[in-house]
Formats: sequence, C-alpha cells, structure tokens
Amino acid sequence: MKKIILFILAAVPSIVLAQSITLVSVDYGQPVKTNPTPVCYSHEVLEEISDQMYQQGNPKYIWVDLLKDRYITNDDGHSLNLYISANNANGKGNVPIPTEASKRYAEKWESFVKSIHLKVDTSTPYYLDASYGILGAEVVNEKSEFRSITKGELYFLNLNPQGELRFYKELIKEGLATENDSLSWNFTVNGYYVNGKRLDTEQREKFRNIGIEEFGTDYNKIWQTTNSIGYPLQRKMQKLAAMLDN
Repeated sequence: MKKIILFILAAVPSIVLAQSITLVSVDYGQPVKTNPTPVCYSHEVLEEISDQMYQQGNPKYIWVDLLKDRYITNDDGHSLNLYISANNANGKGNVPIPTEASKRYAEKWESFVKSIHLKVDTSTPYYLDASYGILGAEVVNEKSEFRSITKGELYFLNLNPQGELRFYKELIKEGLATENDSLSWNFTVNGYYVNGKRLDTEQREKFRNIGIEEFGTDYNKIWQTTNSIGYPLQRKMQKLAAMLDN
C-alpha cells in the first residue's frame, strides 16, 4: 500500500505541470528581412515593455517575453505560431523551450487572462501568430500596431466574450433574434441578414459599427459570414457569460 501511495504522489506533479506552450517557427523559403542587422535589445528594455503591455491588457506581451529570453529573434522574417495550453502538454514545436520555462510562460498567460477578468479556457489551446515575425522597430514604438490593442484581436483569441454577448443582446433588443431559438446570420456586401430577414439601413449601420468595435471588421470585406448555432441562443450566451470572471 505504501508503494502505491508513493506512486500516486509521484504522479501528481505531472498533472500540476500540464500547462505548456508550443512555438513553431516557419521559414517559407523567402523570409522577409526587414532589418539586415537586427538590433539586440537589452533584457531590461524588453522586460519593461513586456510589463507595460501586460498591465495594459495586451496579449502580445508574450512575444516580447520570448524575445527577451532569446527564444525568438526580432526581424528574422519567420512566421511564428504559438499555442498555449492550460491543461496539457502540447506536442513539441521546432523552437525548443525547456519544460519549466514552458510551464512558466503558460502560468503567466493564465494570470494575464484572469487580469482582464476572464476565466482560463482549459478546453482549447490559445493560439497567437505573427505572420512576419516580430519587428524590433514596432516593439519599441509605443504607437505601433504591435503595441496597440484591438477588440478584434481579443475576439479571435477568444478573449472578448463581452463583445459577442453585446452582439447577441443587441440582436434580441432589435427583435431580430430570441433567446429560445437558434440563430443564423449572414453579413456581406450584398446585405445583412439575420434568420433570413434583411436588415434595414439603420439596423445595418448599427451592426456594422458593432462588428468594427467588437470583432475588428464590418464584414464588408468578407464574402460570406454565417453562424448557425443549432441550439437556443440562450445556451450560447450562458457559455459566454460563464467565461467572465467578475
């Protein structure tokens, strides 16, 4: 019995250490060299920038941490794909990161999610990408796109349930949807439709603006956008509300 107990205790750390990150760097053959002689920013400078972005609620702070710890290099033009898991160890990427460091990054990410008043998603890994790598000039420029925060970015990171809730509540308020029915919508250059009904000019403008504010697009740039939930809208809204850590 004593051996069994010791075995169980030994197995516990593997559960505790389940948080991890996976980093994949892709060179498509012709990397974009924005700076032939990349600047090696100091650890102190990058740490200060990361801390500031973290406090501002900018999830891209994690790229600065990876740059600070020399796991990635600025201005190399490689596409970067980052997966953050809160409940299991992902497969290893082609950028080696020690287990303890990987866990530390994931734990900080969990703290970040909680700092913006959300519960950590333990069912699906978070995914961030940097199509052309990290540009040093943007990292140190407080007014750069990299240092800015948009709700559209947060939405695609599954970090903006408030925006999606607002969208559904406004649909209900306009009488275009009900909590007890499923929802389908189609917003394109050919018109905005909700459950088969074409929105009038005023409604279209209202939801176009909500789209820009909450999802980063007015959908006019997308040929077709549909969302058929398949179950009562109330269930979807409850799931979104459950993500909030008030």
